[in-house]
Amino acid sequence: MQTKQNHTQDAPLVTFIVAYYNLSATLLCQCLDSIMALSLRSSEREIIVIDDGSEQSPIGELSKYLSNIVYVRQHNAGLSMARNRGLKMASGQYVQFVDADDYLLRSPYEHCLDVVRYKQPDIVMFDFTDGEDNIETAVNSDNLKSGTEYLSQHNLHATACCYIFKRHILGELRFTPGIYHEDEEFTPQLLLRAETVCSTDAQAYFYRRRPHSIT
Repeated sequence: MQTKQNHTQDAPLVTFIVAYYNLSATLLCQCLDSIMALSLRSSEREIIVIDDGSEQSPIGELSKYLSNIVYVRQHNAGLSMARNRGLKMASGQYVQFVDADDYLLRSPYEHCLDVVRYKQPDIVMFDFTDGEDNIETAVNSDNLKSGTEYLSQHNLHATACCYIFKRHILGELRFTPGIYHEDEEFTPQLLLRAETVCSTDAQAYFYRRRPHSIT
């Protein structure tokens, strides 16, 4: 099942790939609301929701979003395959992964979008938080460096949801199906492909801790 929005000839600035599996539709809606609240015009964003074979499709709860998202339901194949499906469909200059039970924090994420717009690095790194009450509002950004330099100078937080990256640097890189902690394999390889990386301390991603999540 697939619903698709119309795009202009120009590629969107960002494709958001949202992986969904057996969650409350309320959490998915909160995730989508956080994306749509950003300072991106509809022509600047592409939102792809990959339903990885949930027992019950959330489509009935998504009527108000259908003109703004691409919804795809596939047979259950795991998070890697869901993200790979999204990458195959993505047309944005940049890609952002978001898990459907999490969401983006508007003010710090806007800082990352500003870096994308004005510096156009291959990757912008940021941080996550699991409590909105403790978000640091002052945001700093490092000067641009290569991905190799970044790996040699930083402890790597490999989660694929904590950076936004230029789609073209992927090449043939994809997530390996059927493994846990697939981000730890994917992220270092992506960084090695990056000529310019901007590291920020923006707490731009809200990670929801759940007792039955993969990790």
